[in-house]
Amino acid sequence: MGAVVAVVAIVAVLVIVGISNNSGSGPLRQPAPQAAVQTITNVPDVVLTSAASKISNLYPAVPGVTGALNSGGKPELLYIGAEFCPFCAAERWPLIIALSKFGTFTNLQQTHSAVTDGNVGTWSFYGATYTSKYLTFTSVENETNTSQPLQQPTAAQQKIWTTNETKYLGQGGSYPFIDIGGKYLMLSSQYTDSIVFNKNFSTILGTVGSNNNTVGASIDAAGAVMTKYICDVTGNTPASVCKTFSGVNAPIANTSSGGNSSSTSGSSSGASTATTAAG
Repeated sequence: MGAVVAVVAIVAVLVIVGISNNSGSGPLRQPAPQAAVQTITNVPDVVLTSAASKISNLYPAVPGVTGALNSGGKPELLYIGAEFCPFCAAERWPLIIALSKFGTFTNLQQTHSAVTDGNVGTWSFYGATYTSKYLTFTSVENETNTSQPLQQPTAAQQKIWTTNETKYLGQGGSYPFIDIGGKYLMLSSQYTDSIVFNKNFSTILGTVGSNNNTVGASIDAAGAVMTKYICDVTGNTPASVCKTFSGVNAPIANTSSGGNSSSTSGSSSGASTATTAAG
């Protein structure tokens, strides 16, 4: 029973079910301006680690349950999300910051979550590519911001998605799903998604790298923590990155007692208590 309560506190109020009836309308995606890409992919390490030392209420990762995840001889980070999803919209910002410490994106897109589901300015991985010597990044944008089918996971990806989410949420098919090398899972946005509701792309971008406001500090801190999770599955390579982030507290939820929870739709709120940290 205790494990059920613990997992519920961590993720049950943080997830968004994969089918939304409140998608609204609005334009789909467009190529992101190069200046915006330069900003999000070059946030200084010291800015990120400083934010992580100030923001202590990020939602923790949970342990993966399907074993190591590799592709092309490298650890793989698997992202499954949807463009309508506000949790996904919030989490793409720190995810891009972190992944840019290990490799290079091309053709990132600009979009927003569904107009009636947060209307959060964000990025899309649809059509983008990522190259890295240290890990493989695989993205599946399952639905558009009007809840139309977009990309489908493979059978293997679907099994990983369903098995892990069933363990923690009692069912599969919720967004976002981020599997970090099979070791850690992120089943929601790391910070409360409502702080970016009804903020457009340029407004949110303008906060990145600026730790003097809640939005910027939360995104930067989440980027630092995600970098630490990734370092833990790449064997702390590249050393030039991972040494810098070695002191970042990357919370891992304590789920050692086993048990499942039930998933709940709705906005993330509050913060959970983690008892361990990555690395």
